[in-house]
Amino acid sequence: MKGNSRVTAHLQRLIKTLLGVVDITLLHARIYEDRGLAKLSEHADGTLQAARDGLNRLLRRVLFLGTTPDISQRHSFSTASNVPDMLRKELDAQYRLNEQLRTAIACCHEENDYQTGALLGTILAEVEE
Repeated sequence: MKGNSRVTAHLQRLIKTLLGVVDITLLHARIYEDRGLAKLSEHADGTLQAARDGLNRLLRRVLFLGTTPDISQRHSFSTASNVPDMLRKELDAQYRLNEQLRTAIACCHEENDYQTGALLGTILAEVEE
């Protein structure tokens, strides 16, 4: 199936952001673990799994729409060395993803791609949890 170019551009942008979210969350999860912060590590691991699941669904959708996903680039989120700043960086990454998802959903509705919009809505609901 041939997808709309505006929709696939948004999906590619989301893939780039989610790859960055996976990177920062994985790093922070391991730092929390190394510092003996088990609850934070477990929470970060859950967030990491949710990000990977969302990424997997986006990759499948892009392929279904007849485009090859670009995984060579990722959004580079800065990291921190102390826990409050690390949590702030993770929250900033989630806010960025949330904003991009909302913009992409609006585009899907404009382009009448309601299936992709529904998929993004599901991912957005998971991000907002």
